[in-house]
Amino acid sequence: MKTMKVLATLFVAAAMFALTGCSKDAEKDIIGSWRLLNTTVTETYQGQPHSETETLTEDEPIIYTFNENNTFSMSANYEGNDFNRTGTYSLNNDKLTIKWDDEEQSFTGTVKIDGGDMTMTFIESYDGSSIETVSRLKKF
Repeated sequence: MKTMKVLATLFVAAAMFALTGCSKDAEKDIIGSWRLLNTTVTETYQGQPHSETETLTEDEPIIYTFNENNTFSMSANYEGNDFNRTGTYSLNNDKLTIKWDDEEQSFTGTVKIDGGDMTMTFIESYDGSSIETVSRLKKF
C-alpha cells in the first residue's frame, strides 16, 4: 500500500509543474536527465497540515528526462518494479506545462533550477483540502 501511495504521489508531482521566475536560460537548463532525491508531501485538511518525506535510494532511482523536442519521460525502479511514462511539455511565458501521453489533463506547478539542482513544488486543491508536493532532483 505504501508503494502505491508513494508512486501515486510521485506521478502527481511529476504531472503538475510549471516553470516560473526563470530566465530564458532555464529553457536550456531543464534539458537532460534528473534523478529524484526526495519528495515531501504536505496534506492540509481543515487547516491541519501533515507532512511526510520519502528519500529515494540509488538502487531505486526515479529519473526524469527532458528532451529538446518537448518530450519527457519518467522511469522508475521502485521496490523491484519498473515503471515508465512519457509525455510532452511546452514552455510559454516562463510557464512549463506537461501532459502525460496516457492522460487528457495537463498539469502545472513551479520549478526552480539552480545549477545542477532542481526543486519542484506542486499544489493540488480539492474538496476543502490541499496537497503540496516538494521534490528535489539532481542533474546527472
